[in-house]
Amino acid sequence: MTEWHEKYNGHRINGGSFGVIYEVEGMPNVVIKALNPDPDLGSAEDRRRMQREIAILNQLNGSPNIIPITDYEIEAVCPWYMMPKATMNLSDYVEQHGQLDEEVTITLTMQILTGLQAAHEISILHRDLGPHNILLFQRPDAPLPDVWVADFGLGRDHKRNSKALTRSVDTHLGHASFISPEQYEALANANIQSDIYSVGALMTYMVTGKDPLRTRIESGLLDITLELMQQNPKRRPADTQAVFTMLEQYLRIRNPQRIRSSIQEIGFEFQVKRTLTHEQVVDLSDYLTKNNRIYTGGNQGDLTYDTYFEPLLNLPPGLVLTWAQDYASPENVETFLDRFEEQLEQIAYQTRWTFRSMYFICDFIMSLFDIDKVKGRITSLVAYAYSRGFGEASISLNRIVIGRYEDNDVVIKIARALAKYADRDNMKSFMDDKSSSVRHAAFMDAYL
Repeated sequence: MTEWHEKYNGHRINGGSFGVIYEVEGMPNVVIKALNPDPDLGSAEDRRRMQREIAILNQLNGSPNIIPITDYEIEAVCPWYMMPKATMNLSDYVEQHGQLDEEVTITLTMQILTGLQAAHEISILHRDLGPHNILLFQRPDAPLPDVWVADFGLGRDHKRNSKALTRSVDTHLGHASFISPEQYEALANANIQSDIYSVGALMTYMVTGKDPLRTRIESGLLDITLELMQQNPKRRPADTQAVFTMLEQYLRIRNPQRIRSSIQEIGFEFQVKRTLTHEQVVDLSDYLTKNNRIYTGGNQGDLTYDTYFEPLLNLPPGLVLTWAQDYASPENVETFLDRFEEQLEQIAYQTRWTFRSMYFICDFIMSLFDIDKVKGRITSLVAYAYSRGFGEASISLNRIVIGRYEDNDVVIKIARALAKYADRDNMKSFMDDKSSSVRHAAFMDAYL
């Protein structure tokens, strides 16, 4: 058991009766959160809460929009963990900017939902969402900050009959205006719809800048927040995906006079401004995710290439990466990759298109390789093209297999994608030829 101060030097910068935040000497981009060492304040129940939070964050480490932990000690007298230092929290952001417009509110909300979805998928509820535990990280030149959900001290597996913490949400454990009504009766009553209620309260707070229980939204988002904050949990949306759908639909219909932008128009504006409006995100998402099975048989290779691939290849560099990394929901990114794979499989069997264009097709999809979450999928697409005899894919495949990756999950996903084509002679020859420059043994092991 190692106390944080036995390993790091630092000083207190913030904290309450339960947890304390410390800056770490020589490490300006991280902070440590630890149980309050004051024996009169840090109770045994608080210690269990801190241990629970560390365990949950460990389960969720690497999940999108969930605060990651980089070091921790769960059995210390004062359990602690290290995390990135946020630029600010949502409360600070609203105080600084005032009432947020609908587009900003929806963008931030979708990131909160993405984090919640990752937790709900492994049956973890947050139960304590409020503006102080929504952390914001501002990247240079990014139009809006990244959102990370933090403070899972009240989180628990809602599918287990685990004992709920007994302290009332009226005390320091909760943010009263953001907690669902059923949790006032008993914290153990919380379910997925309880977290969804809190999302509605956060949206109200962002749009109005006021206490969500003492104000009313004067915009089209009112209907959505009222549905999310229904008194009866059964009348709220079933899950986070249902809320995503509501928000995406609202973006489509909120401006009936809006003229849709073509992909060429979006590309031209992006080339100048390097940012996307919400309307452009909606239109681009529609274009990239639509189910458009072009090939119907015969010698129609030019049809698939001209209609699907060429418009993508003509987009300004960085547009699709910016869409995928900064604006699109994870579901839309996955759907786009599904559609791309469908068209790639179709074109592999067609003629009458210039096969050297496969170089540009692979180069285009490799533009998304900066995103860890999709590295495995992109590897699969490039390996598929090479295994089908398209030597033009070799440059992209070479970049993948000789790369150095710090995240073990990424290495495993790439290795598994390569292993799918381990029985192809051209892939075996390629890996044998690159064996001296391949840095991760897992990539070679996929061919044993």
